[in-house]
Amino acid sequence: AGAADAVVDAGAAVAAVDVAVADAGVAVEVVVDAGAADVAVDAGAADDVVVADAADAVHVVRAKGGGRAANIAVKVGDRVKVGAALLVVNVDNASMARKIEALRREEREFAEVAKKIPAAKADLDAVRAELRRAEARMKPKTIVSDSAGVVTEILVEVGGVVRDGAPIVKLSK
Repeated sequence: AGAADAVVDAGAAVAAVDVAVADAGVAVEVVVDAGAADVAVDAGAADDVVVADAADAVHVVRAKGGGRAANIAVKVGDRVKVGAALLVVNVDNASMARKIEALRREEREFAEVAKKIPAAKADLDAVRAELRRAEARMKPKTIVSDSAGVVTEILVEVGGVVRDGAPIVKLSK
């Protein structure tokens, strides 16, 4: 299981290469025929060697945003399209919650002052705008699929922490 390594000396001719890779119960056989395509591999350029892997058939969808998983919108076996909702996360950011509370206190104070001093109205509007931006960052976010396929595995649970960039769902093509 995994990847196969190939080392070809400079100037060696490649006639046929059979690579069998088994991963997750799926076998892949790749045949490269020198007559069908010209293949030249330099010994110093190991990065030019491409190995087919059964993992190409499986795509892992990663989270774009983090928080606590509130609702999983798919189940194993569901067919999803690009842009389909996979899960909803509640943003779990303690420092942002403290900032919102501080802005709410500041808003109440400026509202009292703005009643007596009209010039304080501009400051009140600025505090309210900042409060709206902070609250928008704390709203639940829906994570959508960036690929189409059939759900083979769900990697998160309701109530579990989801980090930005963490794998959440495996899809088979």
